[in-house]
Amino acid sequence: MQRPSLLLLAFMLAPVLTAPALAQTSSGPAPQNPPASTSGSPGADSQGDFDAGYDPITWVRNQGTTTKYEKGWHAGASYRIRRIISVIAEASGDYRSVSGNTASIYTYAGGARFQSGRKDVRIKPFLQLLFGGGQDNGDGSSGKTNHYPMLSPGGGVDIGVSSAAAIRLRLDFPLLMTFGDPLTGQVSAGHTLKCTRLSIGLSFPFGTR
Repeated sequence: MQRPSLLLLAFMLAPVLTAPALAQTSSGPAPQNPPASTSGSPGADSQGDFDAGYDPITWVRNQGTTTKYEKGWHAGASYRIRRIISVIAEASGDYRSVSGNTASIYTYAGGARFQSGRKDVRIKPFLQLLFGGGQDNGDGSSGKTNHYPMLSPGGGVDIGVSSAAAIRLRLDFPLLMTFGDPLTGQVSAGHTLKCTRLSIGLSFPFGTR
């Protein structure tokens, strides 16, 4: 089984802010009609969001062998510091069954997300980069836990379903740098586990910036 190819990590973020022209009085021809007013503040950004969801599948490639984790979860939050930049924190867990045992991989990380926060935009692509750590329990039989640093680039899209919620689709690629083998729980020479993870969830924006 080969790792899925990297695709769909592109985004277009086009901030659209135009300052209204200052009206000037004159004795000449009547001025043009002003643009129609809009309700609310369409150009406002959300202050941040909370999100949580389901990981239907995660592939882990370890020294030429690909293993499938068949279920998982993720939860996190973000806080906007610039129009298209937010700091984020996230935790996740992914699981598979091995001979009656449950093998697991947990990650916990922080980083940055690049995405428009405009409340009047329904479809919002994003890119993100997380740094942190992770742990696994091998095949779930030994009771031993392995720990390793993690780097996880990814991207996806938010699809607004209301002013208070959006569906979030995400594909990310955690790189787990370990001195242990999460498939057997045995210590081995250092190498990198290359993961591909699909996530589906909900995002709940809050505040106004």
